[in-house]
Amino acid sequence: MKNRILILGNNDFSRECYENGVFKINNKNYIKYLYKEYDVDNFSKENLNCISARCMCRLFCELYKYSKCVISLGIDEIKNNTISSFEYELKELVNYLISRNIEPVLLEIDSDKYNVEEVNSIIRKVCKEYKLKNDLFNNPGSFNPKLQLCH
Repeated sequence: MKNRILILGNNDFSRECYENGVFKINNKNYIKYLYKEYDVDNFSKENLNCISARCMCRLFCELYKYSKCVISLGIDEIKNNTISSFEYELKELVNYLISRNIEPVLLEIDSDKYNVEEVNSIIRKVCKEYKLKNDLFNNPGSFNPKLQLCH
C-alpha cells in the first residue's frame, strides 16, 4: 500500500489545465511520478489560501491518514494583499499538521504575473524555523516546483 499524501496549493500540481480555452490533461513526468509513488488527494486550485487550506486539511485529516502534506501557497495572499498575515497562517497550518504527525513539505511558488519574492522569503523562513523539507522527492533533479505545469 502506498503512502497517502495531501496537496494544498495554487494549481502547482494540477493534473488538468485550461490552455487557450482548451481543457488538457497535464502530462509532465513529475506529475506522473507523484501519482505513481503516492496515493494523492490533490487540492491544488486557484484562490486557495492558508486559511481555506487549513480548513480543508482539518476536514480530510479526519477522514484519512496522511504521511505528508505538500504546501505550495501564497499567490492568493499576493492577489488579495494579505501577505502580512501569511507567515502566521502558514505556521498555523504547519503546527496543525505536525500535531497530527503529518510531515509538512513547503514549496516555494513561482508566477509570471506576481512578484513572489516576499512570499518565498517567508516560506524559506518557516522551513528553516521548523526544519522542514522543501523538496517532495529528496532529489532536486526529479522535481522542480518552479516549472510552469500547463504550458
